[in-house]
Amino acid sequence: MKKTLNIIAVPAMLILGALSLNLIAAQSNHAGTSGTYRMLAYDQCELVADIPLNKLQVQHYNEMQDIEVKIHLAEQPLHDIEAQITALSRQLEELTAHTKLQSLSDWQPNSDTMFKINSISEQIERIMDEHQPQFDHLEVTASEIEQAANRFEHAINASLDGLTYQQIEILTPSKPNSRFKCTHSETAKFSIN
Repeated sequence: MKKTLNIIAVPAMLILGALSLNLIAAQSNHAGTSGTYRMLAYDQCELVADIPLNKLQVQHYNEMQDIEVKIHLAEQPLHDIEAQITALSRQLEELTAHTKLQSLSDWQPNSDTMFKINSISEQIERIMDEHQPQFDHLEVTASEIEQAANRFEHAINASLDGLTYQQIEILTPSKPNSRFKCTHSETAKFSIN
């Protein structure tokens, strides 16, 4: 029995040891990547600063990116709804235009046209009511990203103090090279990818 225990225990300890070393290596690699977050500031399309982001700035940047992923996920189900609403709105516009033409020629809009207009309007309202929780979720998520963006902006302001710039680009481990394209502007802009 003792021999069987050793046969099982030794490989298990080796596997655990290897996993621990991999975990330590992964942690040290992750810690090193925070140094690869940089902020490039441009003034009149000229690079005026290349500033490494500190830990807090990286944290706020990543928080903002995570919420941005959430907002894209929240938007996905609404794309189908948007297509339905657009199709129904076009039908409604056509019927309304037809009704206006009828009234211009002193005709009374027929009840069939009015019924169709009411029916389409009710369909649009039903779709909107049915998906209101999704719209509410999207609104909350949009508010979260706005708050995260404000925290990030507040965190980087000290690093940009005294600089004149119009545009900022953030470089990350997944986007280590600049993709800056010059756009002349009088106000500061962020280019965060």
